[in-house]
Amino acid sequence: MAKITIDMGKHKNGSIIIRGITTKMKPRIKKLMREAGADLSKQIKQHLSTYKRVTPQGRKFPAFQSGGLFRSVNHKLIDNGEGVVVGPNTEYAAINEFGGMTGRGHKTSIIPRPYVWPAWLKLGKKIINNMAKELVRP
Repeated sequence: MAKITIDMGKHKNGSIIIRGITTKMKPRIKKLMREAGADLSKQIKQHLSTYKRVTPQGRKFPAFQSGGLFRSVNHKLIDNGEGVVVGPNTEYAAINEFGGMTGRGHKTSIIPRPYVWPAWLKLGKKIINNMAKELVRP
């Protein structure tokens, strides 16, 4: 079973699962997963870079205080290349994507600044279509 997982740490997790993979398809799946992971990682970083880096009050948004979120966006093959996990691997990735209360006593409000979901919306259909074409090929 091939799977693309968009991972937001402990908070959110979404997957696309492809069932019925034959041994003959496995090398193609691995190539497709690697390409999908690279494309999604690049798109996530591109989307992250479009956000304004400073609040109206002149303070840096949490996503840009150290650059760690941007640098942590990556992809890795899992399940012998039949799956790929894409996304940031920092503890504050989800709070930037979804917003919420954070800080001591959860007194600081972070507005949602989605960057993973918009990347999927832009590339997801293309990725799925590429996989479908490749998997039905003899």
